[in-house]
Amino acid sequence: IFLHFAKLSSVKGPTQKTQTKFIGLPDLLLICKDGGALQGNVDESTVAVVARNVIGEEISEIPLHAFMECLGGLAAYRVPSPFIPLDKKVDHVLSHLLATLRVKLRGRSEER
Repeated sequence: IFLHFAKLSSVKGPTQKTQTKFIGLPDLLLICKDGGALQGNVDESTVAVVARNVIGEEISEIPLHAFMECLGGLAAYRVPSPFIPLDKKVDHVLSHLLATLRVKLRGRSEER
């Protein structure tokens, strides 16, 4: 999912210039919207708050590790029960997200 929406960004390292992949907040919102994660107590403002908590105030670029943390945070919001372990919440949310996005992304590739 991340690579499908990712863009390249040039980053200057200590010895050389490297490229890294990232998504923006609009991409994260699109993934959540298309994947059906914006339901119940999770809306666009919740996604923005989770991303801000993971990344900081400036959300111009979301690298892969932060994207995965955002999904974990969204899973905690989506299934707020304290009696369900976090790994089960993440599994439930990601299974639904992947299944929904797989169908939508296949449909878009067949249209081309």
